[in-house]
Amino acid sequence: MKYPERVKMVEVGPRDGLQNEPVSVSAEVKVALIDRLSDAGFQVVEAGSFVSPKWVPQMADTAEVMAHIRRKPGVAYPVLVPNMKGLEAAIAAKATEVAGFAAATEAFSKRNTNCTIAESMQRQAEVCKAALGAGLRVRGYISVVLGCPYEGEVKPEAVAAVSQRLYDMGCYEISLGDTIGTGTPAKAQRMIETVAKKIPVGKLAGHFHDTYGQALANILAVMELGVATIDSSVAGLVAARMRRARPATSPAKTCFTCSAAWASKPAWIWGSSWMRPSSSARNSSGRRYRAPAARSPPNARKRRHESGAQGHPVALCQCLPAESIHRIVPRLLSHPRRNCRLARFFRYTKA
Repeated sequence: MKYPERVKMVEVGPRDGLQNEPVSVSAEVKVALIDRLSDAGFQVVEAGSFVSPKWVPQMADTAEVMAHIRRKPGVAYPVLVPNMKGLEAAIAAKATEVAGFAAATEAFSKRNTNCTIAESMQRQAEVCKAALGAGLRVRGYISVVLGCPYEGEVKPEAVAAVSQRLYDMGCYEISLGDTIGTGTPAKAQRMIETVAKKIPVGKLAGHFHDTYGQALANILAVMELGVATIDSSVAGLVAARMRRARPATSPAKTCFTCSAAWASKPAWIWGSSWMRPSSSARNSSGRRYRAPAARSPPNARKRRHESGAQGHPVALCQCLPAESIHRIVPRLLSHPRRNCRLARFFRYTKA
């Protein structure tokens, strides 16, 4: 197993994270957040989106934010644009990079953008052509690549088809998003392998939500295949807007942190065949884990695994140096129970 020597992190918290918060954050706070993120070393910080304030009121002040952020040399501040009107606003705000988006399923496309995939592609083609003509870079997002709340399983071939169309339009990078967080390492790798037959793997990025605690395991799985760009969200702000109901004790969000090098910091590894947590063990939301039932029906644990359902969370907590992490991660990813989760964080290399 060989990981990329360098990983680029695209910080999407100021846009994808804050737009999901129930209460709008002031422009001043957004500006301070973006400036701190760029000072922290991120080379790409998504600053907002020019969408209708009727549908996403949290992003209504993106123009004001773009006017007041401190733009550091070498740092990109892309904004999301859904159509030509959004692109015109982005150009007026002196954006140098924009992002378009599409979905891998018809049902999600109709619910999220009120149009079919074909209509969405036509709209994005117009935006890409105009943006490239104005000297802007264009990044592409694809939603629900590993599971759709309306159609269920998503075929990797469907993701590859949408990815190729966005790439042919001129998108320099395609971010593949597990919007509802139902992906697993095995599914993520199959999807990347299929898409990579159409697009160079160096042009792909991973965007994984941690709804069911799979995000970090999925990231490691796609990095194994050469994906070297990962979307992150400060303080775990990103939450899946469209997801099925899940147990209240499951962690909904995750936080990815970059540092100068691998560090010998505590790494929490959650796996379905390790040791049971103590009575004081808590998940990333701060809630105590419930003790497992005293008895289970015969073969219930085996049936849960075969059906892909999560059993009771169990944990191993140790301080692991970098060399131990490199030994353990491959064993976790090759374990028969591949739904084991890496539910805290690894500090990954920036240089």
